[in-house]
Amino acid sequence: MNELHPGKDYSVPDPWYGPEPGYHEVYKMINEVSDAIIRKYANEPANK
Repeated sequence: MNELHPGKDYSVPDPWYGPEPGYHEVYKMINEVSDAIIRKYANEPANK
């Protein structure tokens, strides 16, 4: 989550014991961070 919110140290909740919508929220969080990481590194040359 620090990729979207630097220095905030937000955690990703564990939806295991909650209702199904908790899984959807965690998926949304992970999807947003994944997209941010891809955007960050997409224009960097590959290490050879």
